[in-house]
Amino acid sequence: KVFVPYLFWSLVYLIYVYRYDIRDGNQIKFGEIFYKLGFNEVYYHFWFVSMILGLYLLTPTLRILCAGSSRKDLEYFLVVWFILDTVSTYFPKAFIVKYIGWLAYVGLFLMGHYLKKYDFQQPKKIYQFGWLALLLTPLGTYFLTEQKGDFDDKLYLYLAPNVIIISFALFLYLKNFDWELFRARFPNIHRFVYFFGGISFAVYLVHAGVLDVLKNGYLGFKIYNDNLLGTPLHPALAVPILTIAVTFLSAIIIIVLKKIPFLRNIIG
Repeated sequence: KVFVPYLFWSLVYLIYVYRYDIRDGNQIKFGEIFYKLGFNEVYYHFWFVSMILGLYLLTPTLRILCAGSSRKDLEYFLVVWFILDTVSTYFPKAFIVKYIGWLAYVGLFLMGHYLKKYDFQQPKKIYQFGWLALLLTPLGTYFLTEQKGDFDDKLYLYLAPNVIIISFALFLYLKNFDWELFRARFPNIHRFVYFFGGISFAVYLVHAGVLDVLKNGYLGFKIYNDNLLGTPLHPALAVPILTIAVTFLSAIIIIVLKKIPFLRNIIG
């Protein structure tokens, strides 16, 4: 379910990346292609698929680790991981974290297991920490950017401590949410969420190409984070419009492709 779509979309993006060479009949360096496939990403967003595949390869061992661990054991691991991850994010050459970069997403993976398995007596306190981290992210970014004199994205990194706290709180909230009541009250929205969840991986795989097409105006018009159809627009408006446009077009592409029998099971 992951590797086959990865191969299919890798081929699609390779054709997209080398489209001008193919059109003009230029010689394509196959060594470069094999390097992209084996040691780099064909397109920038494929890092996520590579990471997931690595986690899946470790899952049988991690399953044994989780089965033999108590709640306190997992909490000890997660606390140490959170501290080391924070240090490695901002001080990557610190001696204690220099060679454990592989641990980063393993920690997130096990955090998901921990949240799924155990309940909390006072989840509202965790939600409050989540809201606080969410509020501090743009405010802290503004402060760091002012200090640096240029945009500073330290607080938007995937493994930034504030992002982990927000993710922890959001996961817990979604776990505790009364989905049966929601389905009863809003059946159409529930069906839409369920449907979109089924195509979300494929939408992720295709969205980067759609974004590039809109950014460069290959359809005859441009939509980007500071521009709408050739008109300059503040990012506060342009970014949501771009997000909706990319998501909508990506979903339409996947819905159409899934109606083709031989593609249905290989696009994600």
